[in-house]
Amino acid sequence: MRPSQINRMITRALQEPEHPPIFLWGPPGVGKTAVVASSARSAKATLMYRLMSVRDPVDVKGIPGLTADRKKMFFAPPIDLFPDNPQGTYIYFFDEITLANPATQAAIYQILAEKRIEKQRLPEHSLVILASNRLEDRAGVRDLASPFANRVIHIDFDVDLDDWRNWAIINQVAGEIIAFISLNVDLLFKFDPQSDKRGFPTPRSIVRANLIIKVHQGESYVWEMVEGAVGKEWAAKYRQYLAIYKELPDVDDILRGKNQLVPTRSDLRFAIAALLGNKAMPEHLEAVMRYSMKLPPEHSLFLIQLLTRRQGISTQLIKTPTFTAWQ
Repeated sequence: MRPSQINRMITRALQEPEHPPIFLWGPPGVGKTAVVASSARSAKATLMYRLMSVRDPVDVKGIPGLTADRKKMFFAPPIDLFPDNPQGTYIYFFDEITLANPATQAAIYQILAEKRIEKQRLPEHSLVILASNRLEDRAGVRDLASPFANRVIHIDFDVDLDDWRNWAIINQVAGEIIAFISLNVDLLFKFDPQSDKRGFPTPRSIVRANLIIKVHQGESYVWEMVEGAVGKEWAAKYRQYLAIYKELPDVDDILRGKNQLVPTRSDLRFAIAALLGNKAMPEHLEAVMRYSMKLPPEHSLFLIQLLTRRQGISTQLIKTPTFTAWQ
């Protein structure tokens, strides 16, 4: 299932108090955690997050104690699992659940079956979500016991270019990287569980490479760091891609409306769209929109997507006369 579909699924599931728990399966770095967090924000739900690989059973079930007369035992559930405002909307997200030991996994059974821990119920408007890598990913995970597996809805997480590109634009990934991935879809996710390579491209590691380039740009070691995040192949191809910027028309001339030359090559059109989308200011929008009308639909849409995700630009863009014609 694509990330955008998972987002819609979670939003709808939150509307049904008795919705069964959802289990997201996928290889490392594809964005399972990011999608759940994004879904919580879009649904205005509070995210109750637990990284289960570092948790013990008491972190779920609570600590046992005795009543004052020492005749009865009870469990005091973790306070941070039960909010002060139980009338709100909540997502209980148990991440890396199959890296947890069997006793910790068993502590979640009652949550899956009854949405409660001992006598303490979860908020009425809450949804339980779990996530894990797959057995074939060689990620050190344990198989699920049958009773556990039968209590959840299993969803396979798919990597999708359009969904990732929309997410990357919103989260200010460099336009050059977005354009590069648009032309090299195979480099968005290239995970081989049989390989001993330490760095490999995934949506997560590409975002880290973006941060590395931003922070360490100009340093002699920067590409070694990029290789460490996404691997040598990705880093080498991206460096080659950046070299094509020397063949582009003058961006400043396009922003001033003095140049309407459109490159013939698709990679150059993506590159010029990325530069314009990141560099245009409100006073340039009419010229940029006129230029976008000369681009093929795919490149024009990419440029407009970049502009509409920028704060202070999107509201000005829709007021541009040429924008109406573009629509």
